[in-house]
Amino acid sequence: MKKFIIIKLICLFFISCSSFVKKGDQEVLKQYENSAYIMLTEVTIGQHVLPKNTKVRLLILSGDWIKVYAFRYDEDILQQRRMLILYLFSDDFPNEKFDVNFFEGKLHEVVRPVTENIRGR
Repeated sequence: MKKFIIIKLICLFFISCSSFVKKGDQEVLKQYENSAYIMLTEVTIGQHVLPKNTKVRLLILSGDWIKVYAFRYDEDILQQRRMLILYLFSDDFPNEKFDVNFFEGKLHEVVRPVTENIRGR
């Protein structure tokens, strides 16, 4: 009986550790961090504002959710003031499965990739 309980606990542990975004998909998400983007909307958190048309870079964190943070393109990575611009859960996706095209559509509602050399504000 003890063996059964221990095996069940181990299985539950591994099931609970499974991530919504798989390792291969995490690598795909990291590619979005290599580009510059333009804010399509203004984001305000407290006293901090990231105005519309600001040139930004992204930081994407994932687990059982996806958080996309933006910070000014010209800020040093160590001194950046990140602003949460997109927060998605598994139930936001069709069939509760990660889909890069769905993610990109949601991302492009908030930012668009820079296609020409635009000076950041």
